[in-house]
Amino acid sequence: MLRDELIGGWDLVSFTGKTPSGRTFYPMGQAVAGRLLYTSNGQVGVSLMEGDRPRPDPDVRIGLLEDGAAAPLARSYMAYAGAFTVDEDSHVVTHNFELCLDPALIGTLQQRHARFVDDGRLELTVPQFQLDRFEAPMSLVWRRC
Repeated sequence: MLRDELIGGWDLVSFTGKTPSGRTFYPMGQAVAGRLLYTSNGQVGVSLMEGDRPRPDPDVRIGLLEDGAAAPLARSYMAYAGAFTVDEDSHVVTHNFELCLDPALIGTLQQRHARFVDDGRLELTVPQFQLDRFEAPMSLVWRRC
């Protein structure tokens, strides 16, 4: 069963999108890093960050930084957690955003199409993800930790 195969920790291999013209782009840069955790009791946690995040003053906690210095750090990071469900027939995993860096997403249900590729890697896709100027298919490929 797909749900059983998801359980555990996953490291991000790639995060890509496709423009309407078919060009590949990297929503969080090519050096993106991430961790995905699925628990046996139905919880999911995701953290994604750009690999080249600027840190203006490493000796000052983020909460004490001036807004102008902290804003780029928030824009280059995404995290959420909540419950997940799996539709075994359609291979759709639904993440319930109960906690999220972006409060506008709290309470939303986000669907991912799941399949295993290349030596057990997990690909989660979003067929049409709304960006600023267009919708684009997104793909996140993960390998077991």
